[in-house]
Amino acid sequence: MSSSRRRFVMPITLAVVLGLSACAAPTAGLHRYGPAGYVQLAVADGFTPASPIDTTASDSPGRLTGPHYSLQATGYSVSRSVSAVDAARYGFGGGPVHATKGTEFFLAVFGEGHAEPGATAELLVDGEATTLDRVPTHGETVAAVIPTDAPVLLRVTDADRSQTLDLRDGSRTEQIDAYYNAALRSQDPDDYKAKGKATGRPGGAYEPAQRSVSVSMAIGAAERAPWIDAKGWADDGKVWVSVPISDITTDAVYGFDTSEDSHEPMLYWKFAQDDVFSLNPDKGKKTTAAGNPTFTADVDSTVVPGSTDVRFDPVSVDLIFEVSEDATAATFTVAPTGKLTAVWKNVNGVGVWEDAPNTYTVDLEF
Repeated sequence: MSSSRRRFVMPITLAVVLGLSACAAPTAGLHRYGPAGYVQLAVADGFTPASPIDTTASDSPGRLTGPHYSLQATGYSVSRSVSAVDAARYGFGGGPVHATKGTEFFLAVFGEGHAEPGATAELLVDGEATTLDRVPTHGETVAAVIPTDAPVLLRVTDADRSQTLDLRDGSRTEQIDAYYNAALRSQDPDDYKAKGKATGRPGGAYEPAQRSVSVSMAIGAAERAPWIDAKGWADDGKVWVSVPISDITTDAVYGFDTSEDSHEPMLYWKFAQDDVFSLNPDKGKKTTAAGNPTFTADVDSTVVPGSTDVRFDPVSVDLIFEVSEDATAATFTVAPTGKLTAVWKNVNGVGVWEDAPNTYTVDLEF
């Protein structure tokens, strides 16, 4: 083992400083001269690294994304000496930092990002690991006194899977491919609204009655990720595509003459998720969403204030499809259909679609 390596594996002092400003007083006393192994994570917003990472490159250098975190390293700086004011900004207390022979002061800078509880981070210097108090995020720095020119990596572990970032050049030495081969969010598509025609057939008590039936729903931007909290990790080589649907409403239940002489029925509408929604990715086969909830609009449904529409129960759903991780586009289809029950004042019958509401397709790109 080299002398520099021996210096690095000395007992490590680790401190975390939150909310630190440029003039903040030191909160932890450290040696004025930093032997290899001192590591600090601190807030030092606005610092421009001397060696920036080209974060605009197509392979997203400097970026790590996991189930519960994202971070962007923007570059690093190295020096042999750091003033007392700057040392305090970077979490080093007790005055200026002067790196001893064979060592250097290394400062990694991070831009946009967030982290939720559960994700953990380590700094690996020349193969030796130091656990950080948290995952570095927006406006933070990781500072360390390290052997000169030693490799410096950040490893983040989340949901039992690790990814590793080289803090000198922004390359990922360990990654989950599906986070980086396409965007994680599609455009927000137009919402759906259409009308169809259905006939209520009572059997013999009344003549059949035809009426218009409307349906509408909001369609949110699709999310693409190898992990979602509702399902965990997708199968190997797969990703989840989640499409949020909300405010599913219809005028089938009310909005017509209900007097005793009326021959116009209410139409109770029930459909299964698989009957209406599907996803056809550009790689792989057409698929339906996981699970199979049933949606119902009937006399017990919630009336939309100020209208004759009612909300289906459930009124919303996150449709979760599993597709190839190579899929970067998909066609999402809404094809309203399902079982209609015709209900008069004292007679129940069946509803038959004459013209179902139009099928609607949305092109999703990631």
